[in-house]
Amino acid sequence: MDRSISRPLTDFRQSISTLLTSERAGSGHDVIVLALDGIPLTLARAHWPRARIEGMDSVFPSTSATAWLSSLSGMTVEEHGIPGVVFRTRETGLINIYRHHNALDVPDRGNIFADAVAAGYRAIAISADLEAAPCAWLDVLLRGAERIGRDRFYAGDTAQRPEHIVESIRAAVRRERDKSQQPNLIWCFVEVDRHIHRHGYDADVLRLLDLVDALAVEWARTGAMVIAHSDHGLVPTQHDPEIAAAIEASAHEFGCHLGGAGRTRWFYPEPGDRERMLARLQQRFAGIARVCASEEMFLAGSEILYRVGSVLLIAETGQFATFDGHRFDHGSCLSDEIEVPFAHWNGD
Repeated sequence: MDRSISRPLTDFRQSISTLLTSERAGSGHDVIVLALDGIPLTLARAHWPRARIEGMDSVFPSTSATAWLSSLSGMTVEEHGIPGVVFRTRETGLINIYRHHNALDVPDRGNIFADAVAAGYRAIAISADLEAAPCAWLDVLLRGAERIGRDRFYAGDTAQRPEHIVESIRAAVRRERDKSQQPNLIWCFVEVDRHIHRHGYDADVLRLLDLVDALAVEWARTGAMVIAHSDHGLVPTQHDPEIAAAIEASAHEFGCHLGGAGRTRWFYPEPGDRERMLARLQQRFAGIARVCASEEMFLAGSEILYRVGSVLLIAETGQFATFDGHRFDHGSCLSDEIEVPFAHWNGD
């Protein structure tokens, strides 16, 4: 793919806002947005033949908490201040974003839900699988939306076939469309990522994508504007106990905390130890991961540099530290992690 034509993920909000205020939107048609966690651009192009698809470049780190917030709000990582899963804040120290219930210092600059309300739409978030981890981040992500949390697609107690999942999505969207006489913006979250971590892009995921294409065409033929987007893709990642032990040993050696987001980890050494730690890690992880100062990946002078620490470890191969049982992961900079779709079905 010619990456020069890709747009940053932060453009997503403006793209939706333009649709909401277009002449067609003013005619009272619903806007349905499927938020499919973990789908790369390559698979969208292969399995959504009836959609118009643009490439978007996800944020760094390529992880859900960071990318979904950037896409819905239009803010960069430096602007919203959520760099990943485990990071520190000045108020409470090291946190896990999915277990953190205290207020987050994320500026309220609006999002697609605020834009929808301003344009005369009922703004709905079918939060579904996101509700498996209620937290302050989720409240920030969906502020301004009427939050519907009753559905589960991938976060249920038992695994479901793709046909059942798509039928559940159809029913959830239909239920919300039937509630209101005014036009709706319906953002529906589907955490395919849960399945991909353990099984990869197997036949069930490919079948799901084929069925999403058919469902989107069905909705578009009723007059709805139908969008699908993603936050990141995943790449094959084998858990290597030696690498995992080396990461922990590095933190212990320099007496510092460890944070990160999947295939990117970061360290919080004392200022006087940073250069020595960079040199040690570059030797220890040569051929496995990129070792760099945080200023190389984040905007100088931003608060994010405090939150992520000063030394980054970014996976470059399929061997890294991941969770037990995970075969695919994300968080680093490989193209299948970064390149994601913005797909639009028009009913033709």
